[in-house]
Amino acid sequence: MRRQIQGLIKPLLNLLPKNDYPVLDTRLFVLIWIHFILDARVSTMRGLFFLLNHLNFRVDISTFSKACKHRSTEPFQLILRELQKRLKNHQGERWLRHASYKHLFPLDSTVITLTSKLFWQHKQVKLALGFDINEGNIGDESIVFGETNDHKIGHIMIGTIPENAIGIMDRGFASWKLMDEMCQRNTLSIVRIKNNMKLQPDNPNIRVVQFFSSEENTEYRLATNVTSMRDEEVCLAYRLRWRIELLWKALKMHLKLDRIITKSENGVRLQIYAVLIGYLILKLLKIGQNKTYELTDKLRYLQIEIGRHCTLMELVGVEPLVG
Repeated sequence: MRRQIQGLIKPLLNLLPKNDYPVLDTRLFVLIWIHFILDARVSTMRGLFFLLNHLNFRVDISTFSKACKHRSTEPFQLILRELQKRLKNHQGERWLRHASYKHLFPLDSTVITLTSKLFWQHKQVKLALGFDINEGNIGDESIVFGETNDHKIGHIMIGTIPENAIGIMDRGFASWKLMDEMCQRNTLSIVRIKNNMKLQPDNPNIRVVQFFSSEENTEYRLATNVTSMRDEEVCLAYRLRWRIELLWKALKMHLKLDRIITKSENGVRLQIYAVLIGYLILKLLKIGQNKTYELTDKLRYLQIEIGRHCTLMELVGVEPLVG
């Protein structure tokens, strides 16, 4: 498994400049972030650097903190896009490739609370992205500080829907203006509308499908411009939107999305990118010949390997900076 991890991470690091900073170069900076996300033993910045310094990685916590405040997010974005490309080449789940389901791409957002007093201007940050159910891949992200409604960033998010995919959105994105824009762009969508929205849209390309969930005792109203799907198929497709909620749960419970350790806006962005990178690394990781392992199972195996080698840096062959 060590060779597989090295073969996965080392080529990513080779995309980044080496020795561009005297103490903490970009490669080590990014790798420290990935280590923090994937190592369950550490949950704070002090705990992270207690471990690193104990193992002769002579990087000062203040140096790392300053780097988080001023370094560009471009290296993280570069690695994220490369991982997205790699995962895109993998086959999706076979049962989801049935013609009835088409190519489904739920869009949603999650709120991350900022508890530090230094974030006096913003008490939260919102991460919005899409999730490709067929590939298990994530779409391009949008990071917004402060309180904002989903429909205000809807015009940005619909641009991330892949060609020939069907974007699935909850009521937060619901607006006839956004639906009209998607029709103009020829973007397929299924959007749950609010109960106070009319059932007969002005746009003839949009129809409203209604169904009742006896389990939740709730009526659902779905606006869609997908003409190739029957009403029953639209309802089944919307039910699969729940997959993106499971994504948020995994990122927060296992990859520290809600454990912000930096005290600057730029640092928060870096941590969010590191979380997304960690998720895609786990998605690409294979355990033997078995391709059915869940994300948590892969993370447990990775924890064992990191524990054997003390840090992710040593696992991938990065030597400590002694002195």
